[in-house]
Amino acid sequence: MRKLTLLFFMTLLSIVVHAEKFSYHIKSVTIVQNGRDVKTQPKNIVIVVDTDYSTVSIDGKSYKIVSSAWGNYPESYFYVKGKDNHKHKILIDYQYNYFIIDSQKNYAEKYQFYKSSINP
Repeated sequence: MRKLTLLFFMTLLSIVVHAEKFSYHIKSVTIVQNGRDVKTQPKNIVIVVDTDYSTVSIDGKSYKIVSSAWGNYPESYFYVKGKDNHKHKILIDYQYNYFIIDSQKNYAEKYQFYKSSINP
């Protein structure tokens, strides 16, 4: 039993260490302007954060991760740059299941996810 438990934890550790992609399955997106929710619409997409290649893919748009993640659980923050070379702040809130991309120009998109997973 002891060896089986150790094998289980070693397998789990290897999955976490080699995790390449984190997926967030989206059910809706809300446009936020000047700190206020403006419009919510249903959305069925998957957001992928690929830590090996330092990229984030959102609805056909690709962003380059340009900072390390920080924050305390249940929130995590990091910065990305888009094709326009503009820096965006990304917040992932696991308590309320939000993935928010903030343009820092009084405009943000708040994605509500119903499932998140690690894809090794």
